[in-house]
Amino acid sequence: MGGMNNLAAIGMNMALTQEARRRDDRKARKERTRKIAELDEKTAKAVRSEHEALAARIASARARAGAAGTGTTGGAIDALVRGLEQETETDIAGLMQERRNRVEGLLQSSASGRKRNLLDFASVLSGFPAKRGRGYRSLLD
Repeated sequence: MGGMNNLAAIGMNMALTQEARRRDDRKARKERTRKIAELDEKTAKAVRSEHEALAARIASARARAGAAGTGTTGGAIDALVRGLEQETETDIAGLMQERRNRVEGLLQSSASGRKRNLLDFASVLSGFPAKRGRGYRSLLD
């Protein structure tokens, strides 16, 4: 009968661990989604700011060209505008790359957390506690 109690305890530990893992996964997923939405908002704001700054720089360049009497379209001013647009596109591409890098970092940290949770679950199956002191216990111990 002692073996049945031990099996029941292991089963109960497994069920509790699975539920805790699911709860932690939901919480982590919600937090990750919030952080990604925050990054998206910041990136969109920065892109809008870049476009507004581009429009102001183009208007300023055209005004200077008109005041100098060289004309507000054609030739040199069009080349200047194209250069400003390319510079802005490069800046925006950098912003988007930074966003992708941060999202990738969030996803990788989330994946490492899931891996750690699987090790915790495996330790419950083996009947040994997952934590020892401040760190995690090796399954090989």
